[in-house]
Amino acid sequence: MKNQSRILIAFTAIALILSNSSLATAESKNSPSQNAKGYWDDKNLNDAVPIELVMDEKTKVGKIEKMAKRGGGSSTSSNIGSSWTKGGLPLTATGKVFFTMGTGRYVCSGALVTDNDPERAIVLTAGHCAYDYATGLATNWMFYPDFDSNPNPTCSTGRCFYASSLVVQPEFMSAGSFNTQAVQHDWAFAVIKKNYLSNGTVLPDTFPVNPNSFELNEFGFTKTNDVSYAFGYPAASPYGGNDLVYAFGPIGTDSLTSNTTWSMGSNLTGGSSGGPWLSGFNTST
Repeated sequence: MKNQSRILIAFTAIALILSNSSLATAESKNSPSQNAKGYWDDKNLNDAVPIELVMDEKTKVGKIEKMAKRGGGSSTSSNIGSSWTKGGLPLTATGKVFFTMGTGRYVCSGALVTDNDPERAIVLTAGHCAYDYATGLATNWMFYPDFDSNPNPTCSTGRCFYASSLVVQPEFMSAGSFNTQAVQHDWAFAVIKKNYLSNGTVLPDTFPVNPNSFELNEFGFTKTNDVSYAFGYPAASPYGGNDLVYAFGPIGTDSLTSNTTWSMGSNLTGGSSGGPWLSGFNTST
């Protein structure tokens, strides 16, 4: 995939979040249990349900909805997602995210982002795929890259990578509900270290190519009508959750956040939350 492919993060706090000092603080307080290594058996993987952040147009406050697999919650957008069949980084660096909140098992999407520390890998996802206002930080957090090539999920193949820590924006956690402040900071990072792998010592951002990650670019979109390519694993109707799907189109500003965040219409459904948005992207490989 061409080097100009970028994951968009339209906020300027990325450098602070990815600094060593910020991550060290997060790890000492918010380390997910290594019990996740034994938690995601075939049954629990298949039981995980997609979630989606749905905004109320009247109150401008969102809520998390649990979506039924292969049914319910379909979007009416005319921007229809398509199966991604061209391989490259969109396939190998994007994956599904599995986690628990309370007693529920859930699934989102996520993507590997470039990090200079050879002892860890970083996964970018949505804030609401790492933190819940009722139960706190997600537990048993696991990343499964290139899920499209392995549609019969099992961790016995060494494709499961477990978070040693989760880094969520303080502004997201303190918002109290999915108001404008929360949506403006709705992203999170998962840190994966070598002793949290199911395959020994090979980090997912170095395999099957090195680097197997996207470069963050918080200034990738500069104006409305810039074109975005969104990738993810939508699992609610009309999608089934096993296929990497993408949609593309011009971006706009979201009136539900007083035009302070970017938006792009598509029919990608629950399960695609946390997937990457690419700017300057060329679909040829």
